[in-house]
Amino acid sequence: IIHSTFENLYNEFSDNHIDYNRYTEIVESKLSEAYQKALETNNFPNGLPDSGFNYLSKIMIDELINNFIGYEKTFLSNGNTLKVIGLEKNLHHTFNINGIDVNLIGFADRIDMANGETIRILDYKSGSVKDSDVEISKDVKELKDLSEKSLQLLIYKYLYKKMNKNIAIENIEPAIF
Repeated sequence: IIHSTFENLYNEFSDNHIDYNRYTEIVESKLSEAYQKALETNNFPNGLPDSGFNYLSKIMIDELINNFIGYEKTFLSNGNTLKVIGLEKNLHHTFNINGIDVNLIGFADRIDMANGETIRILDYKSGSVKDSDVEISKDVKELKDLSEKSLQLLIYKYLYKKMNKNIAIENIEPAIF
């Protein structure tokens, strides 16, 4: 429901630059509609029940959506801008190891450009993510020493770079929200 809500909402921005005022205007006018459409897509046309496990899920979903929108508003209120490049995008690259083609695939929830230069590859998580889950220590020498989420972010960055050779690697920032 979270993914669908954001996909529905960010479709409203359709490749235009987003500043704080435009973001606030679209969120205020379209968030409820995007959420309702997400509920329908996920087989809850009458909303989530007001009791039991689904009620707890509803509270968590609402909180996560509001937290993310709050983060975006803060980011944009500091004079930053965004441009949505893609929603629910496959990232892929094929390479050959000893004559065997290996397909590396990722799935980005959203790709945007911040301030006209930084590509952000976003992955929405509904579970708990700690800073330590995505930090990469300078001591790490092998992939096996990375957390699952850190490895996922590195793979997304690698895949995006392979698919977009003209983008400088230092301008690609994967993130989990």
